Amino acid sequence: MCIRDSVRKVQKSPANNCYCLLPHTLLGTVSKAVSDNMASFYSQSFWGNVAALRVQNAMLLLAIAGRNVDRAWWSVGPGGVGQSLNSHHIAEIMKQYHCFLDMNIYYDDTEMRKQGENMTGKTVFTGQENVQGSAKAMREDLYKKMLSADPVAVRLPYAILTKLIEFIGWKRFEMNSLMRFAGVSEGSFDSIIRRSCFVEFKAR
Repeated sequence: MCIRDSVRKVQKSPANNCYCLLPHTLLGTVSKAVSDNMASFYSQSFWGNVAALRVQNAMLLLAIAGRNVDRAWWSVGPGGVGQSLNSHHIAEIMKQYHCFLDMNIYYDDTEMRKQGENMTGKTVFTGQENVQGSAKAMREDLYKKMLSADPVAVRLPYAILTKLIEFIGWKRFEMNSLMRFAGVSEGSFDSIIRRSCFVEFKAR
């Protein structure tokens, strides 16, 4: 929908700055029960941090507009502060434009190739938890390529053709502990940190 003097229907196209059709009706009113439920969700989770909520909403709106968010959202906090609830809330907003990804894709380019094609057409990508019990460290090059929307080689299992795909949108990770990178030096640290937005949440 496009708001000018009145509400009218527009075609999805770059010229109309309309990329993502959210599958929710904009008509009608929100019942008090739904409004109270949402207020309860925010008050009982980590959203005493208003600045974090504003950054998250800004990243979500950029993704909806078809823009690439070249900073990953890292939320780190203990269990029970509402990280998973927040992820499912975003998934319900985005519906078919959201996907949960297996964090193994950042540790092994084979996993990236196998899972990458199933993530096409998505605008919000959520990784939950670190890869536990693995001696491998996170691959810096795979992380930076996906965040910058550089072409990444993907191929479904048993497929013959390899495709190059750009992941355009918002990449977000919720964790209880930080991920480990391989081969990080003082020279390469800045290129990693400038692609990350780090938020630490504390329980009430």
